[in-house]
Amino acid sequence: MSKREPVYYFVAVDVTAEKVDDFSGRLFALGAEGIEERDEFTIEKGEGGKITLVASYPTHALATAACQAMPKLVKARIQELVGDAWRDAWKAYFKPFLLCPEFWISPPWEKFSAPAGHRCLVLEPGRAFGTGLHESTALVAQILYRRRADLAGKAVLDVGMGSGILALVALKLGAGSARGVDVDPDVVEVARENAQRNDLASQCHFDAAPLKKLTESFPIVVANIEADVLIAMRKELLKHVMPGGLLVLSGILETRMEDVKAAFLPHAKLAHALAKKEWVGLAFENVPPDTSERPAPSSVPPRKLGSGRPNVGSATPNANPGRPNANPARADGNPGRPDAKPGRPNANPRRPDGNPGRPDAKPGRPNPKPGRSDVGSPGAKPGSAPSKSAPAKRKPAPPKRKSAPAKQKPAPAKRKPAPAKRKPAPAKRKPAPAKRKPAPAKRKPAPAKRKPAPAKRKPAPAKQKPAPAKKR
Repeated sequence: MSKREPVYYFVAVDVTAEKVDDFSGRLFALGAEGIEERDEFTIEKGEGGKITLVASYPTHALATAACQAMPKLVKARIQELVGDAWRDAWKAYFKPFLLCPEFWISPPWEKFSAPAGHRCLVLEPGRAFGTGLHESTALVAQILYRRRADLAGKAVLDVGMGSGILALVALKLGAGSARGVDVDPDVVEVARENAQRNDLASQCHFDAAPLKKLTESFPIVVANIEADVLIAMRKELLKHVMPGGLLVLSGILETRMEDVKAAFLPHAKLAHALAKKEWVGLAFENVPPDTSERPAPSSVPPRKLGSGRPNVGSATPNANPGRPNANPARADGNPGRPDAKPGRPNANPRRPDGNPGRPDAKPGRPNPKPGRSDVGSPGAKPGSAPSKSAPAKRKPAPPKRKSAPAKQKPAPAKRKPAPAKRKPAPAKRKPAPAKRKPAPAKRKPAPAKRKPAPAKRKPAPAKQKPAPAKKR
């Protein structure tokens, strides 16, 4: 007696893209075990340019009830499949292909030998996501290939591993070990089988542990999940990346790229951004974005360059190295204040300390009081010849005092314009009475309207005069 082949029941409905979530929820509420979406990008296309939802049901009765509950506009229909041949129908489209430079993916039922110098990963996705045919998977592989020098001997964490393809690609590119986690426990066995096919089981560990329960951090973390989930997992993902490590994200549509960047950029630095069709892959380094661009702190306080003046009163070097030290007698390294006119001879040669003193205002003028010692000049003796520089120091003082009143004279000039600003004020008040004068002009026409009233009453006596004429 031959074994009876199983029968599978499906309900297919054609909806627009805006109604996919609504009708998917309805089909699940009516007992669907799974739903397939067919559109213009899938092998089996949607009908009429719409998206076809194919929901599977365990019994014919449930499928019939779900079909009858659908609105007539969506064209719901029941489909039946007999046998398990459909489970392997996808294998006819899965051929060896180049995932990224020098890296091939091949299914186990194909006899394929990679070109010399190339690598090959034997993969059967089974019930798990991750054949490598999707653009999001290829983007992560390309980033890992670019950073393969950083992979050497490092540990890699694959969040949402699926078939384990990204973790195994990292191992093939030189990573030392790989850890993979997924919320779906059914894919764990698929990933382990793929590791065994490629003799990598000893280097990787796959399980369904939640990401929050992981305590270790990794130099490289990859996550090929949709944008909303990546944004929600931002803190946990960055938590498991070592300082200076690499976080590779994919599964992001171009329309959501800025949202993902805005969520991660305040906490990490963007290192790579690749695009393939409508999908984007981003790589972040776990380093604050402004750390590498911030200049190193300087021990010397900033000063305005080009002034040519030395830093007086401190031990910092002269900002203008081309000028000689104006006070060579000082040994403490302070250049002092340079002479305003370099090359002018010392007006007081008697002072041995190297201080040029105040230059003589009138060279060659004799001391008005000979016999007095040169006060303020060390080394002068009473009764010695007068110093020509002493009178020069006292004479310039009065000109400095005379200039003080000159500076005070402009002050009254600034106060004079103040009354000029007050004069226009009365001019603004004069137009006000002019606005009130037209008011009486409007009241004058009122008496003119009352004068015609008496004119209407005069004809009344004229009608009463003919009465006496009738009596005669």
